[in-house]
Amino acid sequence: MLVPLEFLWLPALCVAMFGAWVLVKFVKLSRWSALLLGVIKAAIPFVYFAYYYDRSWNLVDDVAYFMGADRLMASGQNPLLSLFTQAGRDQLMAITGGRHFLYTWWNLLALYLFGTVYSSPIFLNVATTFVSAALMFKIVRASGCDEKYAKWLSIFFLLHWDILCWSSFVNLKDTLVLMLTVVAVYSGMRFVQTRKIRHAVILAGVVFAFLWIRFYIPVLLLTCLAAWAVFVAKRFKKILLMVIALAGVLIVFPAGAFQTFQQMHKGEWIYGPIQMALSPQPWAIVPEYSFLLIPSICHWVFFVPGLVAGVWLFRKNPAFRFAAIYLVTVVFFYGLLPDVRGVRERFQVSWVLAWVQFDFLWFSLRAVLRKRPATARIAMGHHVRRQIAQKI
Repeated sequence: MLVPLEFLWLPALCVAMFGAWVLVKFVKLSRWSALLLGVIKAAIPFVYFAYYYDRSWNLVDDVAYFMGADRLMASGQNPLLSLFTQAGRDQLMAITGGRHFLYTWWNLLALYLFGTVYSSPIFLNVATTFVSAALMFKIVRASGCDEKYAKWLSIFFLLHWDILCWSSFVNLKDTLVLMLTVVAVYSGMRFVQTRKIRHAVILAGVVFAFLWIRFYIPVLLLTCLAAWAVFVAKRFKKILLMVIALAGVLIVFPAGAFQTFQQMHKGEWIYGPIQMALSPQPWAIVPEYSFLLIPSICHWVFFVPGLVAGVWLFRKNPAFRFAAIYLVTVVFFYGLLPDVRGVRERFQVSWVLAWVQFDFLWFSLRAVLRKRPATARIAMGHHVRRQIAQKI
């Protein structure tokens, strides 16, 4: 059951070097700090699959993704042919049973690069967390936070309990969905702030990609973008941005999505979102999800402190409101859909949870070091130096 070392050293080396490069270039960490983080992140799946992998954490979807990609490899397909030829796309759709084939293609790419073993797509997923961390750095900087705060938040995100567990042990699409979500949030936020076309083009590309992996997310994202415009834009620009975002919703809204949204009335309006926000419960974790035991405890411990920090950030940081609105929207959306109400669906907003949890820890630690109450928050004078809303 263990994965042979010859299938592990190359992806681990590539992920560590790629992660270090991303952190140095985009997060502006020192080379040694970036390399250390890259090695730690790559070492976790390396050690797990080399010495502890016994398939006890394998689920259903993860094996299906891997087997589908393995069948494509055996039939002579490669990542380019399968994506850019009609025959390749037809074969992808036949194997996946529909148009949501992006993650199966992602598995095919991983198997093509690193070998036909279960661990290959997981190393590729770990690589996406570095991209997400770099975009987190850019989002936080664009929200007006200082560079030191943004750097430490990116490090906290990379080592966050949810990020480590979901990306290092199981072959699921949610890590890729998380990266696409952060790309969409950053490009959407920057388009509203700067109105530069390149950000709109990136956002449109990500929205298109979502249609092939989780089709209803663009509806949630663009609706939240329109709602956020109410807070940050002024007069005519506010109306224009809302119209653009809502027009995007109508363009990308697939016909099949109506069935998903119509099921929301079957959910419980109070119990559902609360269960979604607090999942998973540490005492209710089944054996195949036991890798979430420590993350679930940490989530419960930091739930109230994170909620307090989130409310404070919402009041003081206009750009954070986009993240907060999306978090609340996702919690209520999935909370009202009993069939998909779970921690996997909540993982796509783990970056928001990491932000508020880090904010609480950051200011609490500074308060302890300076021997003053954590509620003073005087440091916000340089925590938010630029008032983004005034420029719009």
